[in-house]
Amino acid sequence: MWECSIELQVGPTPPVGGTKKLGSTIARDIEADIVRRGWPVGESLGSEHAVQQRYGVSRSVLREAVRLVEHHQVARMRR
Repeated sequence: MWECSIELQVGPTPPVGGTKKLGSTIARDIEADIVRRGWPVGESLGSEHAVQQRYGVSRSVLREAVRLVEHHQVARMRR
């Protein structure tokens, strides 16, 4: 389960290019969804499997995206 942290920060979107990793694209999508939907602190984004299906990515890509989202202090993974 994931829960939003107090700080909702989304940085500037990097330019679109062929060298961008899918994980960082998904991380930006997750961050934008959190902000757009106004998820309050403590709100669950769903199980790993549900979020994986929502964004249509493999588990490894989702985990890379989650690491980036956690690094940006937007959300954190909770067991």
